[in-house]
Amino acid sequence: MIRRFFLTALLPCLLYLAGCSFVPLRYMPVDSDILKNDNGPPLLDPNSGPLKGPTMDLEEPCRIKYNPSFKNCNAMVTGQLNQNYQCSVMIDTGCPVSCMLSYNVVQENNLPIYPIKGLSPSGGICFLPYLQIGRATIREVPCLYMIRQWELQFFGIPINKIRVVFFGLQLMKEFRYILFDGVHGELELSSKQSFMPMQNSQWLQCPFKIEEDINKNLRLMVDIPIEGKNYHIGLDTGADAGLIVDTKFFDMFSKSIKVTAKKQNFKQANYQAGWVDCQKIVLSELDFCHRKIKNAQIVILPDDITNKHTNFVGMQYFKDTVFVLDFENELLWVKDKEIVKK
Repeated sequence: MIRRFFLTALLPCLLYLAGCSFVPLRYMPVDSDILKNDNGPPLLDPNSGPLKGPTMDLEEPCRIKYNPSFKNCNAMVTGQLNQNYQCSVMIDTGCPVSCMLSYNVVQENNLPIYPIKGLSPSGGICFLPYLQIGRATIREVPCLYMIRQWELQFFGIPINKIRVVFFGLQLMKEFRYILFDGVHGELELSSKQSFMPMQNSQWLQCPFKIEEDINKNLRLMVDIPIEGKNYHIGLDTGADAGLIVDTKFFDMFSKSIKVTAKKQNFKQANYQAGWVDCQKIVLSELDFCHRKIKNAQIVILPDDITNKHTNFVGMQYFKDTVFVLDFENELLWVKDKEIVKK
């Protein structure tokens, strides 16, 4: 055992000394075919069920703490798939389906699947019988499972594979409202009670619609005021950046507000495309939803992938406030951050 570990550690070191391009520690996407394993998950027949649609059990609104392991702006909480299995659940409006599961979650829970070719990074349909988040229990959830898995590698050897459930827009809209509290790091779910703020004057209300993009995927599109002008853009609670836009949108936007900051080259993690060469600028201040955002980051996507994406805003601009997705009234409520801190 010791000898095997020594040889495993020695080989990457020799390659590095020989001049090979080798990154010791890296985070990267890896594709896998879970059907190659003889002990793979059972196959599902979608024509005979059990894909009936989700049912929900939540009598009163419940609050759930964000997962402390994730220090960025994402709404990541801990969920339970059965009595002995916990995993991370990302509340993600950027995921257009009900749920997406990483393939290790499928394998470790022996969930039934129906493979569909040509759907990468999704591998096909999956059935999740049970998901609990706080006091909210969702049963019989139709999902997609992913053959792509992001993992942390040390000299090419995986040392950590993320187990994640993407809690998508199609399932989110089954709730009356979902509240995101960036100040206290909490999520609130309500399936039967409506959102009724104590004082409407403390909140900015922005209308939204759930629309289909050019790829027929559901997107949550909001009319958001930025620098005194309304923009119809997507809201992606699974993204930890601020604005993520194409070059056409950025050129128009930068002229209207006279952006003088210099662009910086960097790599952005994209679940479908892997690491993508992008550009970004950081504005010292940006008026967003009538709030002043300090060090506001804007990411500019390359033209070769922008046709697959909608211009959208992520969670960075909401990290010091509270906002609510009111699906019942199709309103985004954003609380004044000065009131939040009191």
